[in-house]
Amino acid sequence: NALLNAKISESPDIHFDVRHDDGRFDFPAPDLSVLLGNALDNAIESVRQLPAEERQILIIFTENALFAKLVIDNPYLQEPIVIDGVLYSHKRENRKGLGIQNMEAVIKQNGGELDYSMDNQRFRLVILLKKSTK
Repeated sequence: NALLNAKISESPDIHFDVRHDDGRFDFPAPDLSVLLGNALDNAIESVRQLPAEERQILIIFTENALFAKLVIDNPYLQEPIVIDGVLYSHKRENRKGLGIQNMEAVIKQNGGELDYSMDNQRFRLVILLKKSTK
């Protein structure tokens, strides 16, 4: 919650639409911080290239008995770099971004999945994390 509020307050030029159910999201705070922080940093960087009236980021948190799901959806101007299904950084020539690598490590550790799609100048990142059955 603190990370999300900090990112929103640091970006008054961006409209954030946050949707969530009443889930508990019982995952380690460092893991959630890596996922949410890196995903939001990428979305914020992307929408800042757009005219002010188009700067918007949709954030959805939801969960069921098996999975927690985080969705980040935003418009973009600069086409994401994808080679053989892998996202690459615009900042690091022909290399995966460090943020994506960190996210992938957390997702793997939590038995989750990362998926993304691009359609009609919108980027949609979906992260599923398997809930513990303990």
